Amino acid sequence: MRLKCPFLLLLFLAGCEGRGRAPATVEGCQAPAILAVLPDNVREASGLAISQHHDNLLWINNDGDARSLFAIDTTGHEHGRVRVLDADITDAEDLATSSCGDATCLYVADIGDNMRVRETAAIFRVREPDPRDSTTAPAEVFRFTYPDGAQDAEAIFVLPGERVYIITKGRSGPVTVYRYPGPLRNELVTLERVQSLSPGIVQFPDMVTGAAATPSGRTIAVRTYAWLQLYHLAGDTLQPLLPEPIDLTPLREAQGEAVDLRADGSIFLASEHGLGQKQAPLSRMKCQLDERP
Repeated sequence: MRLKCPFLLLLFLAGCEGRGRAPATVEGCQAPAILAVLPDNVREASGLAISQHHDNLLWINNDGDARSLFAIDTTGHEHGRVRVLDADITDAEDLATSSCGDATCLYVADIGDNMRVRETAAIFRVREPDPRDSTTAPAEVFRFTYPDGAQDAEAIFVLPGERVYIITKGRSGPVTVYRYPGPLRNELVTLERVQSLSPGIVQFPDMVTGAAATPSGRTIAVRTYAWLQLYHLAGDTLQPLLPEPIDLTPLREAQGEAVDLRADGSIFLASEHGLGQKQAPLSRMKCQLDERP
């Protein structure tokens, strides 16, 4: 692989100790491959969330069109464009689907902050719409701050019970996992810092650009521009399931940004288009997951 154990983030050092011995919960992964190309108006895919109501449907948000959710099938065809209602989104970087009471919701992570100047960031939540809708129901907003100053982040995952985690990019400090404390609520909340995933700043292409969890929350994926790793959560700590991250460089993504995964081990990846690419790729791979309780 392009990345070798001595140069990995601290998070993967445990994998080096057991190198060559596959974890019991992940027996193997297929190599990632381009599945389709995204529509012309989805050229800067930033977040991706698998629909929990419509088979083979993905929700994608487009960087630069923060309030629109595009419904795309797994062949790259667009089935709808839904406007997020009542959402003053600044820089939406990731999407997640998860439960919200007795329904399923989309969580829009308004967390981008390249210059680290935002006093607050936010999560907008809407019930998963029908792709034929023109707008969502009015969005709920949950604003927060970080305990150690403004952070640039592009990755969110949401576990059952509305447990929200955000992972920073690593551009200006260690790659760090933060947790939203307790239930989501309509007040300004300070996140809790739970884990550092690197000893310090990371360089391109090792910056974290997306995260996701299976509906059960038992398997979590984190991607960078160049690789992807799977984890389980032990307490609040991400523990790697693979001895080494999965190399995504064969996809030749111009700017790999988004990821989501299903309980059957299907993993979908989206990228922005490059200067020499007319359309952005949608890719897929599959891993054998153990999703049993």
